[in-house]
Amino acid sequence: MKINMNQMNPLIALSELKPDQQGTLVTIKAKTAQELLKLMGAGIMPDARVIVMQRDNSHVLFFTNTRELALDHEIASGIYVETDS
Repeated sequence: MKINMNQMNPLIALSELKPDQQGTLVTIKAKTAQELLKLMGAGIMPDARVIVMQRDNSHVLFFTNTRELALDHEIASGIYVETDS
């Protein structure tokens, strides 16, 4: 499969999305392998669809597939999403 990079929307950290913004998770920059495994075990992995429900200075509440999850802002800032246009 060929991907035209000119047609991709810019990647935005999950922590920066506003409520009701949605997109597709593209990459995760976890601090440790253990953190990455925990995130993936919770369904946070590339190609997962995400919709932000709420966010504040310390947490992001969002849906991914069939789960509602809350992450601390620092972890959410290492998860990158391609937003829907």
